[in-house]
Amino acid sequence: MNEQFLAALQAENLPVSLDESLGRHTTFRIGGNADFFCVPATVTQLTRILELCRQYQVRTYLLGNGSNTLFSDAGFGGAVICLTGLNSRFSMQAQPDGSTKVLAPAGMMLSALCNTAQKESLAGLEFAFGIPGTVGGAVYMNAGAYGGEIKDVLTAVTFLDENLHLQTLPVQEHRHTYTLDLKSSKKFPTMFVMLGCIFLQGAFIYRISENNRLLAANDLKYRYVKMRGEIKEKELMELETIFRDKQHTAMRDTVRNQVERYKEAVRRRAEQLERAASKERKAKKLLDDAAQLRGK
Repeated sequence: MNEQFLAALQAENLPVSLDESLGRHTTFRIGGNADFFCVPATVTQLTRILELCRQYQVRTYLLGNGSNTLFSDAGFGGAVICLTGLNSRFSMQAQPDGSTKVLAPAGMMLSALCNTAQKESLAGLEFAFGIPGTVGGAVYMNAGAYGGEIKDVLTAVTFLDENLHLQTLPVQEHRHTYTLDLKSSKKFPTMFVMLGCIFLQGAFIYRISENNRLLAANDLKYRYVKMRGEIKEKELMELETIFRDKQHTAMRDTVRNQVERYKEAVRRRAEQLERAASKERKAKKLLDDAAQLRGK
C-alpha cells in the first residue's frame, strides 16, 4: 500500500476508505478489495484525488453505479474512484424555443433523471427507463435502448481533459468516411456509386420513417405512463413488449384508445373548470355591483 499517497489524502481531508470490498459496489456483487476507495463529493475533490494519484503513481479506476463492471477476486491494487457522489449539481432551464435544458451531474442515476423528466412532463428520455447506471456512464458509453440513444438528447458535455482541466464541449455529429480502391473500368465505379447513392437515399428515407415511428411510439408510451401516474417496473416491461413485438397490434390500439379517451376527458374537465371559473367571476362581479348600489 502506498503510505505516502494515503497520508496526502488524509492531510487534505479527502474521502478515502481502505480495503473496500468492490462487490458492494457492483451489480454482480463480485470482486475483491480495492487498496483505496474514494467517493468525491465535488469536482474539486475529484480533480485533487486524480492529481495525487498521478503524483504518487497510483493506479486509478473510475466507477459509476457498477453495472456491467466485473472486478477480479484479487481486487484492485490502486484507487477506485466512485463518481456517485457527484450528484448535487442538477438544474433545469427553460429555453426560448419552448424546450428545457437539463444539467445533470455525472453521479446522478439515469433512472432518477428519467423520473424527474417524467414528473416535469419532459419528453425525450423515454427509451432510458430501466437502463442501470449513472448519467456519466450513460454518456461515456452512449447508452441506448428501444431505438433511442443518449446522443439523441445530449447537447454538451463538461469533462476533465488529460491535463485535468475542466472543459465543456458541444456534441457534434461525427461522420465516418470510407475509401474504396476500385481498379476496374470506369463504368463499374460509376454504376457502383449510383447504386450506392440510391441505396443510401433509400436507407435515409427508411431511417426517417423508422425514426418517426419510434418517436410516435415513445410519445404514446410516455402519455400512457403519465396517464397512469405511477407504473411498476414489471408493467413498464410489459408495455415495452407490446410496442416491440408486431403481433401485439390489438393491444397497442387498446393503449392508444385509452390515452385518447383520457386526453379527451382531461380536455372536457378543463373546459368545465374554465366555465365554472367564468361563472364565479361573473357572480362575483354581480355581487360587487349590488354592494355598490346598496352603498349609494
